[in-house]
This record gives sequence, structure tokens and C-alpha cells, in this order.
Amino acid sequence: MKNDLKELFENMNPSEEQKADMFNNIFYSNKIAKPKKLRVKKVIAVCAAVLILSTISVFGYMTTKIDQYSSEIYKWSTSELAKNLNISDTDKDITVTAESVFGDNENFYILFSLSDEQGNPINMKYNEDDVYLQTNDFTVHFDKNDSYSGSNNAFVVSDINDGRVYFVIHVETQRDEDEIQNIGQNLNVVINGLYTGKPTDVFGLSPENNGVWEFDIPLDYENYGKDYNFNIPFEHMGKTVYLDNFHYSPLDIGIHLRSEDGNLKEFIHSGFMGTIGMAIETTKGRVYPMSSNGKNDGTTVDLQYPMINLGIIKPEEVKGIYYYEKESPDGEIIYEEFIPINITE
Repeated sequence: MKNDLKELFENMNPSEEQKADMFNNIFYSNKIAKPKKLRVKKVIAVCAAVLILSTISVFGYMTTKIDQYSSEIYKWSTSELAKNLNISDTDKDITVTAESVFGDNENFYILFSLSDEQGNPINMKYNEDDVYLQTNDFTVHFDKNDSYSGSNNAFVVSDINDGRVYFVIHVETQRDEDEIQNIGQNLNVVINGLYTGKPTDVFGLSPENNGVWEFDIPLDYENYGKDYNFNIPFEHMGKTVYLDNFHYSPLDIGIHLRSEDGNLKEFIHSGFMGTIGMAIETTKGRVYPMSSNGKNDGTTVDLQYPMINLGIIKPEEVKGIYYYEKESPDGEIIYEEFIPINITE
């Protein structure tokens, strides 16, 4: 069956945009258009029902990008911009250690390692293509902001070659200007159970593992993100909206759109590869977002471009923003616009 599916996929010869669309449909369909002021508990599961298809259609394509991303994670986690933690918790004979935290005010990453109670590495038993983890109940909570609009996920870091198993918790937030930012807060992380959603379990742990690991993480790392405030008008559905802000860091890009008149309602509820879309135009091609967030009154939209999915994008590779409207998801483009930007200065 696997060979038949692989042959079928290869004969399809999908475009880069179609590959991104398949990835969105498998992993990110429940991240679209979350309302503000909701505490989000995000669990990404590699479900057995889509495992073979996702391995063929997505992860084979993504391997190089994941390797690049893991390398960037390792460099950042050991840089002077990271905050060393060395906070451990042990349950069910498994010790989980929060090694470091790093990021900016929109995205941050906590690097964890796994060992047994004696500090010995746990044998790694996973295919490097299967990077996402599932937990039974994985929550994050800020001490100064009771709720946030965003998401969190966890994935294996594959190329720290010291015999230990590492994974990263990534927390993505979008906040209003008057809200407290990530840096300076404390984060409580609770992991109830630790396993993947597939029969061959990532860490050699039982899928029935019911361990609980809890951490209080001070978010006092150095900010490695930069915001570019453009305030550039463009036409959306015949009305004027604004490319308000472009956020860049080595691991994430975010685009913030604004309309004081509430003209962004249709944008929030559209599919990224559907009737309305926005891509980053780079020297290597167009890059589409993997998640969306915004106010239900249509005044804001935040688009996220995590580089674990897209590969590392350098500032000098960004040419601008491509916006389009279609008559239907598979129909002709009826309007498009290119917005040039420069983030190298």
C-alpha cells in the first residue's frame, strides 16, 4: 500500500503551493481564525490514520527544512541570547529537563531533554521525519496574562548529537499593544503524558505513560526579533486595509494587517490557499502562512510563517508581500497585488 501511495504521489507532481496546502490540511486546519482573548491549549498529533500519507506527501518534502530548523534551534539555544535554565522534574522513571529558553515577544522556544532517573540518555527510537509530538494534556500559562491568542506545539530536535533526546515547546502569541509582552513574565508548563500518536513510540515510552512534569520558566531571555512598522495601504475585497507590521526573527516571520473600519472579516475566515491569500515573496519563491489569528470584528489579522515548515528565510531573501483574490478555491485569480518591502536595514 505504501509503495502504491508513493507512486501515486510522485505521479501527481504537486507544486510547492499544493505541498504547503497538504501540510496545512493535515496539521493546521484547527489553527485558523482563533478569536482573541482565548486561552489556547494546542496539541499537535501525528495520527495513525494519516501517518503513511503524511510521511509520503509532507515529511519527505520537509526533511531538509526540518534539518535546517533543528540546526538553527541548536545554534540559538546555545547562544548568548538564550537563558540557561537547567530545571528538571521526574516522574514515572523519566526525568525531563528544561535546558534553555529563547525567542522574542511573539514566539519563544523552550529546549527540553529526556533521561532516566540516573541521568542516562533514553534511547532514541524514532524516524527523523516524524518530528511532531503528542501529549495527553499539554498546557502553558502566563503569570501576568491570564489568556493569550496564539498556539503552542512540541517537536523533536533531531541533530544535537550528544546521545540525548531533545524536544522543543514552541509558544506563539499575538497581543494587543496594551497587553503585557512575553519577556519578563513567568510561564508555567505542565506535561501530562509524553508519547507520540503512532504505534512506534518516539521515545521508547509507553503510549499509556501517565507521568506528569511541571515547570516554572522565567521568560527573561534576550529579544532576538525585530519589528518593521510599514503602515502600507493595499486593496482587499475592494476596500483599503493596511500592512501594519512585519515581524522577523531567525525562526519565525509574522505579518500584522490592520483595518480600523473592520474590513478584514473575510480575510480571517478564508483558507490560506483558497479565495484570499497572502504570501511572502522571496528570491526562492512564494511562502504561504501556516496559521492565522485575528479579531472577529475584522480590525486585525496576524499571519504566521514558522520556519520549521518553510525552511530558513534570510532577511536579504525577502522581496515583498504578494496578495491575491480568487473567484473560487480552484478558480482564476481576479485580483493580485505586490507590496515591495525591505527588511535588511
